[in-house]
Amino acid sequence: MVEYWKKAAIITALGQFSDAADAGIGFIILPLVVALWGLGPIEVGWLGSAFTFGAAVGGLISGILMDYIGRKRVWVAGNLIAGIGYLLSATSTNWIQFAVYRFIAGFTVGTCFAAYFTLMPEEMPADKRSTISGLGLALNTCGILFLSALLALTGVAPWITWQLFVIFVGVVDLIMAVLGFLFLREPPIWVERRKLMKEGKLAKEEQATLGTLLKPGVRKSFLWSMLLGISYGFVTLATLTVGNASFFQTVVLGFSPALIGVLTLIATIIDVFLVAGTGGLADKIGRLNTILIVGIIALIGSQLIWRTPYFVGVGENLSVAAFFIITYCMFAWAHRPLDTPVRVWISEVIPTAARGSVQGILDFVKSILGSVLGVAIGYLAASIGLIEGYSIPPLLGGIFGLIVVATLKRKRLETKGKALV
Repeated sequence: MVEYWKKAAIITALGQFSDAADAGIGFIILPLVVALWGLGPIEVGWLGSAFTFGAAVGGLISGILMDYIGRKRVWVAGNLIAGIGYLLSATSTNWIQFAVYRFIAGFTVGTCFAAYFTLMPEEMPADKRSTISGLGLALNTCGILFLSALLALTGVAPWITWQLFVIFVGVVDLIMAVLGFLFLREPPIWVERRKLMKEGKLAKEEQATLGTLLKPGVRKSFLWSMLLGISYGFVTLATLTVGNASFFQTVVLGFSPALIGVLTLIATIIDVFLVAGTGGLADKIGRLNTILIVGIIALIGSQLIWRTPYFVGVGENLSVAAFFIITYCMFAWAHRPLDTPVRVWISEVIPTAARGSVQGILDFVKSILGSVLGVAIGYLAASIGLIEGYSIPPLLGGIFGLIVVATLKRKRLETKGKALV
């Protein structure tokens, strides 16, 4: 008989496939709607911020709910709402309507992402916690891979429209909701805690998430979790500019939608291996060592990618495409791949009573910051140019992130293989 944790890993990994599609669809379809809806850097910024603001609300609400009603229930509900929202989004006639549905998508991704990194560490063996979580997140990247492949085919298959993209994503989300409902369980460590609460065997302050977070030792872990999570994770290097790559390729480098699709496909294939490998690396050399190494590489990439025209020019030729794809992968390494060691580290320093809430609060803080930065970067790029407007935020954010992780290492706060409490 297959061990339960392996079945849980497969189902939640499939859920990550749909979450990636939810998150990535906004920038994947940009080349198809830039001219159709008359999008500029400001509108692109608002679309990105609609998603991240939704993730903020979804992460906060779901995180608290997870600690009270269960991880499974929240994960299933998030996928169900996402599926319905995406099917409705196919009716959008302008970017404002689509932004509303991007908010819904963000809400559900915030919900499911926080649930994934709460449920997975509680079910996985301690020595494989980061490796298995990283493999699951690699399937998240496969969601982008599939959509990128479709985008690459738009040049020869005009029937592949942006509506087809969102309908596909909606159907996958609904399938995930059904699978989760039928086959997932609530983690035993959470079930046991709820049992102790009902029997009155927990102190009053330990029954509430806020009471747990106010305890001296937990309070420090919570604050460090916020700093590390803001520095790295889904809103990488305190900027949303990874998602602006499609727009940059369209208006600055002069790439066609078909070429953008091909390059995104290549980058996403590389990203699959980076995501899977980064999780495994964190189980070998430690969470913080992994974050530090990848953070340095990503910071360098973030300063090269947007200066592609300075180094190799613009236009559809091999040197421009190769330089852009190499520097993009360096930058994006700190995007999805680093989510695993960051989120697992947080789950290992926060107790069960508040684990879901902290993951959700982190999503809330990051997403609010990301929403503001998304619009701010759009205005900054419109005023000083895309190249410098997209380069400055990751420079500042990257330096801040390296300071945070170096401080944690100096405090000897590595958690590799730590038992959950």
